[in-house]
Amino acid sequence: LRVNNNRLSGQIPEVIISHPNWDSWNPDKYIIPQRKGYVLTTYDPESLSDDGKVVKLWEHTEGAGISLIITGDGFTARDIEDGSFESLMQATSKAIFEIEPYKSFKHLFDLYYVVAISNHSNFNGSTTFGTEFGEGTLIEGDDEKVFEYAKKTKIDISNATIMVLVKSTRYAGTCYMYSIDDAMGDWMIGPTISYIPLCDTPHRFEGVLYHEALGH
Repeated sequence: LRVNNNRLSGQIPEVIISHPNWDSWNPDKYIIPQRKGYVLTTYDPESLSDDGKVVKLWEHTEGAGISLIITGDGFTARDIEDGSFESLMQATSKAIFEIEPYKSFKHLFDLYYVVAISNHSNFNGSTTFGTEFGEGTLIEGDDEKVFEYAKKTKIDISNATIMVLVKSTRYAGTCYMYSIDDAMGDWMIGPTISYIPLCDTPHRFEGVLYHEALGH
């Protein structure tokens, strides 16, 4: 079943979504993506109340708090409703605080996640953060939109580490570092945005997470 890149709009009926072949039809690639100006969804557009929701996973117990923010791209309302997005956020939190120096200095960090709901996970630039894969391991996205969602935490994000988890099995990853002040020797002061695919295994995902977001 392939009806992508047509002029279809509206909510896909539940009788189709519940069909036993729904997953094998690969709807994120062959059904949901439509031509520009047309939006086909698997949910009621009025049910997006969770979009932009902020959850604090960990709060510092000493100091002013070093800000870590996680969000995601390509995650649909169904991912939110079935709990898979929440499970991923919890697993990512666990992975962050399992390595040094985050493990020993956990008491200094604040960790948030922000829900971002996309219509599909076909990364052609039309997801919430406009994620697109380039050559090699390059990933590009709408950084300004990412900052917009990060600010929903109501905290100062001027030196925050922001992680965008991309719902894709591709092995890639890119970190963008922004400077809000003059460079101080070899150091920069400013926020970072890292695009991190889920990859094909948790081990690979954690490797990209550690390298792009927590290592740069």
